[in-house]
Amino acid sequence: MLFISNTLTQRKADMTNKQDDKKYCRECGELIKQNSKFCPECGEAISEANSTSRETENKSSKSVKSDNLTGQPSETSSHEAPRASPTDSQGSASTSVSSEPTTSDSWHYAVGLGLSLWLGALILAGNAPARLEALVGLMGLVAWVLPPIAIYFDSQYLEYYTNWDPSAILWGIGSVIPLLNLVVMPVYLFRRYNVVN
Repeated sequence: MLFISNTLTQRKADMTNKQDDKKYCRECGELIKQNSKFCPECGEAISEANSTSRETENKSSKSVKSDNLTGQPSETSSHEAPRASPTDSQGSASTSVSSEPTTSDSWHYAVGLGLSLWLGALILAGNAPARLEALVGLMGLVAWVLPPIAIYFDSQYLEYYTNWDPSAILWGIGSVIPLLNLVVMPVYLFRRYNVVN
């Protein structure tokens, strides 16, 4: 084992000495003998200054490669693209842009329909014949369920496409409470009209 180790060490030393006896042509980059005056590959005259600059470039690239092999971080070369930073210019984390909502812009019609059903149910509640009481009850049920759902989806649309961000919870609760909803729903529709138009 000692013999193999010594042999490998000797070969490494021989290869290093052979590379030290050579230099690079500044024109074509060919490895040539240290004392050469002309490059046998391209015929360029070799000056001492040019060959030493090529050698220093080669040594620096070898050191970067050896750093990468040993796991040490190396500086990125100038031709590499800079990596995108997850923070903005102030150093705060960048927030993701909200995706475009898939809701329709027609949900405000459902709010208007709910308002109409509430008014119709209130008017017919005391005056409707007995056979229409079930219909009046159904109108009241739809008028109670439809507006908060419509306001929820419509608020998503308004939040994305306008500068008004209505609270779906507050407006939805206001549209469920009887008699209060007769004020809340017209105010919502009026405000929506002003914001959109």
